Amino acid sequence: VQPAAAATCVPTMLIGVHGTSEETGVIGAELANLYNGIVAHTGLPEQGLSGWSDDSTLLTDIAATAFDPTALVTAINKLQTAINAGASDLYSQVTSESSACPGEHFVIAGFSQGGAIALYTGLRHPERLAGIMALSTYLPLPATLEADRTTANAAVPMFMAHGLNDEMIGIERALTSRDALEALGYAPDWHEYPMAHAVCEEEVTAIAGWLVRAL
Repeated sequence: VQPAAAATCVPTMLIGVHGTSEETGVIGAELANLYNGIVAHTGLPEQGLSGWSDDSTLLTDIAATAFDPTALVTAINKLQTAINAGASDLYSQVTSESSACPGEHFVIAGFSQGGAIALYTGLRHPERLAGIMALSTYLPLPATLEADRTTANAAVPMFMAHGLNDEMIGIERALTSRDALEALGYAPDWHEYPMAHAVCEEEVTAIAGWLVRAL
């Protein structure tokens, strides 16, 4: 990759991973709304991510096959395949941008399934990130994290937020994810709000404050 012109490089790049079924190649509606809400506070640019291989049936498949070992293995393998595709896409975007602009810092953000990709990729990324933002999401394949994680991001600033009334990814799943991260020594900045599967104004304010502290 040829070095980018100086004018195209910025001190910090926010790379967003959209949720399942959102349009490929855009940052996603929830993250776009969030970005518009915090840009006045932080001045961060945003960059969309070419969509990962999402499949809205994955979580349903796993839940439905919980008592069928053979089917459960198939569903988990399907999830791993989808996550690998998304993680590869995100890793490629970060490394490409980093090669073009060596001085940039990166915050990766994801909403819903995009948040799962942000957590999965960010905690395994070999270079230090400025932060990970995981919204209305969960920690995917937690059993592999201890072996796969990198020391570069052992203390990465992490913002996690979830709706108490989330009908797609229940608050219990999010709390279990937070607890799993804390058990491995991470310190996610945890927030919960009386909302569904969405982003609220109070959350945007909290994210803006977190970004200023993290950067």
